Amino acid sequence: MDTDGSNVKRLTTDPALDGSPTWSPDGKKICFISERDNHTYIYVMDADGGNVTKLSHDFAYSWNPAWSPDGKEIAFRSTKDRTDDIYVMDADGTNIRRLEDVGGAYFRG
Repeated sequence: MDTDGSNVKRLTTDPALDGSPTWSPDGKKICFISERDNHTYIYVMDADGGNVTKLSHDFAYSWNPAWSPDGKEIAFRSTKDRTDDIYVMDADGTNIRRLEDVGGAYFRG
């Protein structure tokens, strides 16, 4: 979409819920969440909607992605091990590590 709101283009077509888009600092990628595969995972795609890649494979639910200022990492929240924690991973989905326990258990279902 242009800054004046014109030229809107749909970037995802999967029937699952996609949301929480966030631009990479260089404007070349968009990180977002999706409920594809029956869980909410972190995905990244090119700014034109191409090359969609799932990044958070082994987490039950992941959301709130945020790029680091240099674009090399993505921070996010997840319910891995049934707790609500903050994680960070390299922008390609590797080197996932827990940063902080946000507090308390999070149970679904």
